[in-house]
Amino acid sequence: MRHSNITQRLRAALSLLDASDAEFRAIYRIHQPFAEILYPSAVGGSISFSPDQARQRNDAQKQVADQLKAALGEQRAADYARANNFEYQNLHRLAQNANLSPDALNRTYDLRLTVAQESMRIQDSKLSPADRTAALQALVTSTKAQIAGHLGSTLADTYVKNLSWLSALERGYAIRLNPDGTSMTYMMGPSTPPPTR
Repeated sequence: MRHSNITQRLRAALSLLDASDAEFRAIYRIHQPFAEILYPSAVGGSISFSPDQARQRNDAQKQVADQLKAALGEQRAADYARANNFEYQNLHRLAQNANLSPDALNRTYDLRLTVAQESMRIQDSKLSPADRTAALQALVTSTKAQIAGHLGSTLADTYVKNLSWLSALERGYAIRLNPDGTSMTYMMGPSTPPPTR
C-alpha cells in the first residue's frame, strides 16, 4: 500500500495533509477502485483522454470526493482536496522560506473559489460585452491586490505568473470550478460553449 501507484501519486497531498494512519488507509481504500481511471500510466510521457474517458474521470472524481467527505468529515475532506491540488502544492513550495502562516496560504488559495463565483455572476449578468470585460478586469485587479496582501508583493508576483485561471480572467473568460474542486472550465460570453482544461 505504501509503495503503490496510488500512494506515489498522492504522496505530496498526504504529506501536506499530515494524514494519520487511519486517514491514509481511508484515502487509499477510496481511491483504489478508481485507480485505472484516475491514475492511468502515461504512454510516451503524456496522457490524453477521449470525451468518454473524460466523463468517466469526472464521475470517478465526484464519487471519490463524496466518499472522502463521508469517511473523513467535511473539513478534513476539504483539507485533503486543497492539499491534493497542484496549485496549492506549488504555493506551499514557494512559501516554504517566506515564514508565512498556513492561514495566509489557505486564504490565498481559497480566493479561487470566491473569484470563480464572482466571475460567473458577472458572466450571467445583463452587462454589455464591454462592461462585462471591464468588470472581469476589475476582479483581476482586486484579486491580485488580495494575493499581495496575503503573500507580500514579491512572492505574490511569482505566484500570480503561474495562475492559468487568473490569466484566463485577464483575457475575458469567466471561470467555474469543476466538481472535483481542482480543475476549471473557462467561459467566454454567455452563449459560448466552455473549453475545459
